Amino acid sequence: MQDVMPKLNSAAEVELQNLLQSVSLWNFDVFRVHIVSGENALCYIGQHLLGGSPCQALNIKRNVLVNFLLEIQRGYISTNPYHNGIHAADVMQTVHYFLIQPELAPFLRPLDYALSLIAASVHDFMHDGFNNSFHISTASEIALRYNDHAVLENYHVAQSFLVMKNADLNVLGQLAPDDFKYARDMIIQMVLATDMAKHFEDVALFKTNILSAALDKNAVLVKDVGDKKLLLKMILHTCDVSNPAKERETMLRWTDRVAKEFFIQGDMEKQLGLPVSPFMDRDTIVLKKMQVGRLQTTHDQGRYPRPGNSAAT
Repeated sequence: MQDVMPKLNSAAEVELQNLLQSVSLWNFDVFRVHIVSGENALCYIGQHLLGGSPCQALNIKRNVLVNFLLEIQRGYISTNPYHNGIHAADVMQTVHYFLIQPELAPFLRPLDYALSLIAASVHDFMHDGFNNSFHISTASEIALRYNDHAVLENYHVAQSFLVMKNADLNVLGQLAPDDFKYARDMIIQMVLATDMAKHFEDVALFKTNILSAALDKNAVLVKDVGDKKLLLKMILHTCDVSNPAKERETMLRWTDRVAKEFFIQGDMEKQLGLPVSPFMDRDTIVLKKMQVGRLQTTHDQGRYPRPGNSAAT
């Protein structure tokens, strides 16, 4: 396969490069990147973040990275209001924001950075816009395949590794055996951690193992590989549900997209005679209440500092 990164006209190329200069900011404009890049935000952001030292850590050539990103981007369903390539690009950029914070640098190898961004890029790969509960209730093929356990998350990561069976797309193909084993396990565990069914368990473990150390100036933040895995899992999970913490305009755009996708599922549940899932009945839900409900479920407000619109130093 050849490097077939989509080409842009000169004006778009200039604007895109200017936008990418702010990729380390909390309120990075992923929607504008999506438009300027010809709806290729995941490819361009991924190439920008992974194209230098991360490629060296993976021991791959640039064309392998680009072809992988293009294939992953194709697997996202663009007609999904929320679970699409823009969301994947947004999560990847937000993971980058956290990973470059100076408090984490001593504990992460370049390989860890690369694996975290790869996990972010694939974390909703081939998502069909319906959640785990819907798949389980309808006994879908993937629910049966994964025995009703982390149905979508298992599907996303398994399909991603099937993509990497092609040597031209295998961003892990040049790793030494031990590093490949580490990389595969890390990506799998990070993607599986985006299952909301694991939210409270993982948050409790994070508070016990990581947050307590962060609040103790004499403690080591990351003591071993287990702590590192927990930290990276929590970073991806946090970034996956981070859009309510973005600036107001961005937050409202994501809220509208979430609502549209929820309502599509709610409509389908009505058609199938199933109970309508929480927040998914377009005839009864109030968007403000839906957003509050999401925040109450996923965010422990007041305990953690809100990120500022600044890059790491």
